[in-house]
Amino acid sequence: MEFLPSISAWCELRILSKQENDLDSADRIGPSWWQSGSYQNWVGTSTGNEPKGRVIAQNDFTWIKNKHNLRFGVEHRRYYINSAFQNTPGSWTFNADQTALSNFQGNTGFGFASFILGAARNTGVGIVGMTQGVRSRTTGLYVHYDWKVNEKLTVNFGLRWDIPTGYTNPNNMMSALDPNLPNPGADGYKGTRLNDTYVGNINQLDPKYLSLGDALIEDIADHPEIKKPYPSFEGTVAQALLPYPQYTGVSTHRDNAGWSNYHSLPVTATRRVSNGLNFLVAYTFYKSLAICDNAMGSKYYGSYGQSIYNRKLDYSVTTLNVPNDLRITWIYDLPFGPQGHWLRSGPMSYVLGGWTVSGINHFRSGSPISIGNSGGPDTNALFNNSFYVDTLMSRGLQVTGSKPSDPDRGNGTPYLNPAAWGAVPVTDNNVPLRLRNGSNTQPNLRGFAQSSEQISLIKRTRLRFREATNFELCADISNPLNRTWIADPETDIGDSARFGRIFNKFGGGRTIQLGLRINF
Repeated sequence: MEFLPSISAWCELRILSKQENDLDSADRIGPSWWQSGSYQNWVGTSTGNEPKGRVIAQNDFTWIKNKHNLRFGVEHRRYYINSAFQNTPGSWTFNADQTALSNFQGNTGFGFASFILGAARNTGVGIVGMTQGVRSRTTGLYVHYDWKVNEKLTVNFGLRWDIPTGYTNPNNMMSALDPNLPNPGADGYKGTRLNDTYVGNINQLDPKYLSLGDALIEDIADHPEIKKPYPSFEGTVAQALLPYPQYTGVSTHRDNAGWSNYHSLPVTATRRVSNGLNFLVAYTFYKSLAICDNAMGSKYYGSYGQSIYNRKLDYSVTTLNVPNDLRITWIYDLPFGPQGHWLRSGPMSYVLGGWTVSGINHFRSGSPISIGNSGGPDTNALFNNSFYVDTLMSRGLQVTGSKPSDPDRGNGTPYLNPAAWGAVPVTDNNVPLRLRNGSNTQPNLRGFAQSSEQISLIKRTRLRFREATNFELCADISNPLNRTWIADPETDIGDSARFGRIFNKFGGGRTIQLGLRINF
């Protein structure tokens, strides 16, 4: 007779990794050769205590005279976080070896029996080496000027300069790089890891060496004409030519070496009228240019960027650049009922009176489109993240299709011109011969414009049994017109079957939320 533990038995014994289809079956494979699991941690697999906060010191000076208001000052922020994690109780692995018959041909033993006997195959426990502590400081200088030209026009000017610092550790436990200190592990070649502050990613190859072609990805031993950076070096020619060839990468968590430009023209109009209609219209025209979208997100040079030797090649409109954004917010009290102009009394005043309709209409341009190449050149040639593509045609020739009302979800609806972009030229071994000639994000090519609505209906009825008591019936409707939006076209030139085609829609489906409330 063979003992087969049930699911409840495994759960009772606190084995976490067993599932029903993992249990052994007599008519299938017999006893399992090994089984493993971890005892349940009574306080969770890990616990953490992260005291964090900030200290802000700020000093302002304000000068007011007639129609002029000038304010300037300085602000200093200190952020801190301490991450203290408790050790886990460990894990144990049990398999058939500990209960197998010695000198017996074939598989014997049973992992569950080994568990019953307490005969573990191996054990492990994680030990937290230290309590991580991170500190960061930011200093900001600012000036703000308001000029009240007249009762209807006020002009605002402002300028702010923020100076963030890198992360530090209060116990000097943050590993980094001294780019000039000799490294004993690389025959004294410069660049030693230290407990210091972060540095930028400086370990990419200068694109001028692309003239070496395929030799960049070949072993340095095959090219005696190229001098090794230090006698014991082993690696490719490209690695030998890096600023710090003993490392394949030197990344950063926060490298304050980017720049961006943002220009906008915001216009706001507010109107309050006596017939129950109020509205606010806000329109913004803007343009955002940068070498990265944000400090911690995509394209920062710890992981992204085509070449740190010419970061202007990354300068383009950001993915946040939506040049036209219009929002209309309105509220309308229907002119019926005791507070309105019509049907101030009678049964219909209770039916049609007390209604308020409000809504938000949002209209915006499409998002910028970025053309990429998943089959691009070998990044081991420059030790960079990726290569952008060449732009071969002007904006007028980049789009050959029209916006579809219902895209072909199987084959896709053609939209972009595949001949408008191309991969940078490469050698037979996929080593690039140069960097791209186009921009990262296309400056004048974007997805389709979008519009959306939200409507709210509220019916207020006064209850006469108590003063200031009323009954509210409300309905909030998202996407009342059941709009769908056309997805952007595929932008990977490495997938020629899908590039430039539109396959999907998104959005759709209205949401209605009803509510009842009594105010008293």
